[in-house]
Amino acid sequence: MGVLLLTPILFHICSMDLKQVIQSIESGEMLRLRVLTANIKKGTGGEVLEIPRCHIARNSNGSRLPVAGGHSTRNPNHNTHFTRNIEMLPSKRIISIHPILVTHVNQEAVV
Repeated sequence: MGVLLLTPILFHICSMDLKQVIQSIESGEMLRLRVLTANIKKGTGGEVLEIPRCHIARNSNGSRLPVAGGHSTRNPNHNTHFTRNIEMLPSKRIISIHPILVTHVNQEAVV
């Protein structure tokens, strides 16, 4: 019976919730992410994307980049679509992810 009581405590120590995921992404720190892909328009996704080194994409002045892919005329509505732009390193490729589809941050499970 003691094992049953300790298991949830240990699981909680080794996991993050969605609020912590967003805080980690927006902090600008270097992260290792595991994300599920999803594209409703194309009907694709469900693949696991491992990103060994990344951080939130920012301009040289420190503000977040407004769009993924460098298209300055399009408003990505990150708040509406609940997405964040991240810069993958060392390639410096910028992709848009949905924080709700992040399954692991720095090898910690997201619950």
